[in-house]
Amino acid sequence: MTAGRVDDEALARCADEPIAVPGAVQPHGVLLGVREPDLGVVVASANAAELFGRTPAGLADVLDDEALATLRTGLAGDLAEVNPLRMTVAGTEVDLVLHRADGLLITEWEPVAGAEQAGAAWHRRLPGVLQRLAASTTLEQLSATLARDVRTVTGFDRVMVYRFDPEWNGEVIAEARRDDLEPFLGLRFPASDIPAQAREL
Repeated sequence: MTAGRVDDEALARCADEPIAVPGAVQPHGVLLGVREPDLGVVVASANAAELFGRTPAGLADVLDDEALATLRTGLAGDLAEVNPLRMTVAGTEVDLVLHRADGLLITEWEPVAGAEQAGAAWHRRLPGVLQRLAASTTLEQLSATLARDVRTVTGFDRVMVYRFDPEWNGEVIAEARRDDLEPFLGLRFPASDIPAQAREL
């Protein structure tokens, strides 16, 4: 087998590799799709019973009256301003993140522990991030701010921002990294380095 054929087969396998699993959620969190205004559960992630003790028929099954009142007050306003809501469910402290999609209220429940606090930190920092992004006057400033803020919130060793041309060739136009890592800023790569499903995403 020639080296060229091996490379072609490797690229084909890479192109077939799933990068997202439709209908799946991260195992540390639970998702409930809820109809409004009765807050009945229409769809629940498979792991819902692990957090709630059972798959709830509605949010009234898992939240006490005070928590339900807090939730309803939040739903009447801008969801971006209330996320995340800190709740206690079955003795576990969770951050509840809300958004609306396809006619449902999507509720994401993440236990407050260790790495999960990063999600709450992101929501708390988001207004400041948005102000810094809005204050940017050039694409370079905007990209550098985005890379720096995403790295701060996630704790990743390196965050890069790419720009793609119409043929999907790419260039790293901003980077935030640990000081001891080799810089990738300014590097260019061909479209074949990015599998089709990643481009689509």
